Amino acid sequence: MTSDTKGFFSRLLSLIVFSLVLSGTSKATLLLDKVGELGTARGHEKIIDARPLSSCRQSTLQGAICLPVEDFLAPNRRLANWPGIAWLLGTADLSGDEHVLIIGQQSDRRNFLGGLLLLMGQRRITILDAPISAHIASHNGQFPGKNRSTTRTTVYTALMRSERIVLKSEITHATGTLFLDGRTEREYYGVVIRGVRGGHIPGAMLSPAALWSENPETLHAQINGVQAVAYAHDIYETLSYLAVLYAAGLTVSVYLPGWVEWATDGNLPVDSVSYPVAGKIKTAPAVSKTTGIVVSRSGFMSVLTVIGALLIASFYAGRKFGLKEA
Repeated sequence: MTSDTKGFFSRLLSLIVFSLVLSGTSKATLLLDKVGELGTARGHEKIIDARPLSSCRQSTLQGAICLPVEDFLAPNRRLANWPGIAWLLGTADLSGDEHVLIIGQQSDRRNFLGGLLLLMGQRRITILDAPISAHIASHNGQFPGKNRSTTRTTVYTALMRSERIVLKSEITHATGTLFLDGRTEREYYGVVIRGVRGGHIPGAMLSPAALWSENPETLHAQINGVQAVAYAHDIYETLSYLAVLYAAGLTVSVYLPGWVEWATDGNLPVDSVSYPVAGKIKTAPAVSKTTGIVVSRSGFMSVLTVIGALLIASFYAGRKFGLKEA
């Protein structure tokens, strides 16, 4: 069998698997839901606080475990590796078989943690869709949060829902797939650019998270059971968006790296493509390789100007005094 034939069958198999995965786009089974009031949350066995560690440690709901989103993210919002995430969840005494309630102050942090646990295979997730501060101020709160352990106290054994993760290589060979763009309208049309390019994946449907929270029935009717892949700006916002979609009752696959990765690859097509204006691009200051000191370009030029002026002044002073002595 030639290499071309092998490549053809490899791509064909990839497309078949991809189609089988996407065929599950439909009304979701109840894996993740949201409640507007703490009193309506029922049946949860663990409470997870997604706020920064200092806020959680100071005051939270009774029995809540502090699990800030920063624990899962590297610089520039890069996600930790999956085995590392499973180990970290074990340090929070999670096995994956619990019904967890996620609380926090900001919706994106709560949704991110919900989307992450969803992919990690958590059995049931409920998100309190309201800031926790009001509940903490009442008799429900004012308990110090529990730190997760520095070692794994429980083995996280839930099977990851990896079949819901779609790779860029699979997307480029897929046909008949509906992409749901969870970014803002201005980003979708390339007015606001947060990457190498602005715009959206060709054929993607503008479907921001706010619309799913306000009018999910209309959006369900528009999708009408079509195979769908969701994405947002980057992996952090895509996981947050995933939680919103599941809470609205839609089961989708997800392109985790989001628009940032797609826009960076110049070989990939873009609709409503736009580019940053050169004069508005902000560049990072240069860093000295020897000292590590941050040196801006304007500061460096100022130093050169001063040195040049001193050299010229010294030259003329030398000539003046030299002539007098002669």
